Amino acid sequence: MALVIGDDARFQAPVGQYPGITVGELTVTPDYGSELAALGRRLGNLLLVTVLILFMNLLIYRPVRRALAPADEILGALGRMEGGDLAARVPDLPLIEFTRIGQGLNHLADRLQQTIGEQRRLAHRLLSAREEERQHLSRELHDEFGQYLASINAEAAYARELADESLPALRPCADSISATTQHMMESLQQILHRLRPVGLEEFGLQASLEQLVADWNQRGRGRTTLTLEIAGPLAGLSDDINVSLYRIVQEGITNALRHGQADRVAIDLQVVATALTLDIRDNGRFQPRAGEAVSDTMEGGVEGERRQGGYGLLGMEERVLALGGTLSIGPAEGGTRLAVWLPLAADEGSAR
Repeated sequence: MALVIGDDARFQAPVGQYPGITVGELTVTPDYGSELAALGRRLGNLLLVTVLILFMNLLIYRPVRRALAPADEILGALGRMEGGDLAARVPDLPLIEFTRIGQGLNHLADRLQQTIGEQRRLAHRLLSAREEERQHLSRELHDEFGQYLASINAEAAYARELADESLPALRPCADSISATTQHMMESLQQILHRLRPVGLEEFGLQASLEQLVADWNQRGRGRTTLTLEIAGPLAGLSDDINVSLYRIVQEGITNALRHGQADRVAIDLQVVATALTLDIRDNGRFQPRAGEAVSDTMEGGVEGERRQGGYGLLGMEERVLALGGTLSIGPAEGGTRLAVWLPLAADEGSAR
């Protein structure tokens, strides 16, 4: 310390008896050993206090940490619920406070799961009733209205024969009736096709989708191009899934070509053991509803932005909700993307 401090800590002064007479010199130097000993004692006391505080913190931290450990299980259950696992539950916990919190969360999860299940069952029942009504209506139109149109067409043909024989003035009227009847029959066929997909029950989903895409390509006459890719067997799917998938693809194509002004649509259907995914991409413009901001969010349940004229999208949402799946629609690179995920029941998976 003497070497570090140097002569700055030393005090020297002369000792005088009379003015001008110096009889000695006074020199004062610090006692470095005593100073070091006092500093050591202070440091030792500080170190001892620090060790005692750390030891007390350790004694307090361990019981508190052990007591708060069940909070991780609560947060884990909340995370699983947020991820869509409504079957996640908080187990019984040691502290009564955490136990009550867990019981409250479990009760809310039970109510939410029950509400969603009832909502899905109601939506499924509504869709089933709608399809039954459409099937009944299509049958009535085909059997009743179709027969009347066929009868009118036959009467018009008979009137045209009479006109050719003896009443030439009647020929234009007969031709007009025949043309109008033919147009009404074509319109009736289109209505029946929208009410109930032709051949879906007889030929299956894959053949119906291929025919749907071929009809749109033929109708576009080279101006539009639709492609269909199917991976996985479709034979084991239920009738509800078949009808819903057909309707979703039908509405997705309509939205892309008519509302989005697209000229290319790619449909990709993937079927695995436990789930089914449908992806429809087009190069048309994306049109969100009025008042909605454009977002790239494509996760979750029925999310994403929507095209204008949302009745078709509402029908798709109802079908996906009834089947317990997820639907998302939003802007993608160069156009719009519609994605559907549907879970498959165990019996459907075993059937394949």
